[in-house]
Order: sequence, then C-alpha cells, then structure tokens
Amino acid sequence: GAVLSTLASDLRLKKNIKMIGKSISGANLYSWDWNEEGKFIAGDQPTYGVIAQEQAERDPSSVIIGSDGYLRVDYAKV
Repeated sequence: GAVLSTLASDLRLKKNIKMIGKSISGANLYSWDWNEEGKFIAGDQPTYGVIAQEQAERDPSSVIIGSDGYLRVDYAKV
C-alpha cells in the first residue's frame, strides 16, 4: 500500500549526504547516514535514495508531510 512505499526522506533527518547517481527518471540519488532524529523516525529504512525537498520540486505529488512534520517520499512515484 501507499504507507509501505512512503519512506522518510527529509533532508533534516540525514547527515553525511553524498550524491551517488541518478534514477531512471532523472532524480538525484544519494547515500547518507541517519542523524539521531532520523534513526528514531526512520528506524531501519534504507540509507540511500532521494531527498524529499528535491523530490517535492520535481514532483510534488510524490511527497507527503507526515504527522511528525517531516517529509516522506512515495518511492513508487520516483
């Protein structure tokens, strides 16, 4: 479902961000480490993908604001 494909991707939850390439659709792909807040919110989610703030500029329909105020990306739309 939508909830399962929506992952925490907010820039404010990440540190040590490095660009690693581009997706087929042209989105910038990054690797990162979760900061302390990110570890709490994201848990064991992957540490690679897009940055929600960038993705919101590319395709606003693929990003939602979670109840905690952090942005999440629907990776099915990336």
